[in-house]
Amino acid sequence: MKTGLKITSENGSALLSILLIGFILNIVLGIFYLNSKTTITKSGDRRLKVSSLNIAESGKEKLYAMINAGTFQPGSNRKETVIDNENFGGGNVTVICSTGSSRDTLFIHSWGKHGDEFTEIQVVSVLEPNMPFNGMPAALQGAITSRNKVSLTGNIKVDGRDHDPFCNVIGSGTFGVYTCMTLSINGSAEVGGNGLAPVDKHDYNSVKSSVVFENAAITSEFDSPESFLGLPSGALDNYKVSSLTVPFKGIVYVTNSTGPVHFGTSSGILIVHNDAGDAELKINQGTFKGLIICDKMNKINGVAEIIGGIVALGKNSESIFGNGGADICYSTEVLSNLGDYCENVRKRIVEIVWQEI
Repeated sequence: MKTGLKITSENGSALLSILLIGFILNIVLGIFYLNSKTTITKSGDRRLKVSSLNIAESGKEKLYAMINAGTFQPGSNRKETVIDNENFGGGNVTVICSTGSSRDTLFIHSWGKHGDEFTEIQVVSVLEPNMPFNGMPAALQGAITSRNKVSLTGNIKVDGRDHDPFCNVIGSGTFGVYTCMTLSINGSAEVGGNGLAPVDKHDYNSVKSSVVFENAAITSEFDSPESFLGLPSGALDNYKVSSLTVPFKGIVYVTNSTGPVHFGTSSGILIVHNDAGDAELKINQGTFKGLIICDKMNKINGVAEIIGGIVALGKNSESIFGNGGADICYSTEVLSNLGDYCENVRKRIVEIVWQEI
C-alpha cells in the first residue's frame, strides 16, 4: 500500500509540473503574440507614414515638372490648388501653390495620404531664369557692334551713353558704334557715346574718337550668335522658329531674312542668322528692349525705339541703320538683366526651405 501511494504522489507532482510549464508557455506565447502584433502594427504604421511622405514629396516634384513643361505658370498674388486629391502611389496627393507679389517665389503645401496616414510638407522655392549665358557679352562694345561696315542714314539717332529701361540717360556708357571696319554718316543721322550727346555729320569729326571705334580686331566672337554670347554651338537651337511673331517677350531665333518688323512692344533677344551669314533684318517701327543679333541690318524705315544694343555679324555686306526716325539707346541695365525680358526662358527651381509638418 505504501508503495502505491508513493507512485500516485509522484505522478501528481509530474502532472502539476506539466500544467505549470504549459501555463508558463501560454503566458510566454501570449506575450510573444502581443509583442509581435504590436511590432507588426507599428511597422505597418511606419510604412504608411513613409509612404505618405513619399507621396507628398512626389506631388511637389510633379508641380516642378509642370512648371518646367509650361503646363502650369504661377501668377502674382495667387493661391491655386494645382493637384486635387489625385490618386498616386496607392494613396492620394493634394498640392497647393501660393505666390506673393513676385510670381517667382513659390509657397508650396503638399499633402500625401496612404491609408489613415497623412503627411504635409511645406516648401519655399524660387524660380530663377536658367539663362544660357550670364551677364553682358564681353564683345558688346557699342550701341551698335558690327563686324562689317556701318552706315547711318535718314534721321536715325545712335546713342552709346548709358540709359535706363525708359531711355533716360543715366551714365557715360560706351561707343555709339563699334565696328571692325568703318562708319559712314549721311543725311540727318546722329551718333554719340561715352558721355557725349549724339551729333550729326557736321560735328562728327570733332568727337569721332569718343563716339565711334573703327577697325576693331575681328575675333572669334563674331563667328555666330552662340560665339558672341559665349555659348557652345547649338546652345540656342531650342529657340529657333520658322518666322517671327510679334509682339514677343523672350528669345526668338529666326534663320531667314525677316521684316519689315513692327515690334509693337517687344523684348528679349532677337536673332536673325543663318549658316551663310546673310540673313537680313528690316525694322519698321515699335519698341524693343533687349539685344538684337543679325547678320545684316537692312534699314530701319519707320519710327522705332531700341533700348539695349544691336549686333551685326555679317562678313560680306554693309549694315544700314536708318532712313526712318529711329533711336538706338545703349542700356547696361537692360543688357545685364536680359532674363527679366525673356518670358520663354526655362526656369531653374531653387528650393530654399523644406519642412515636414
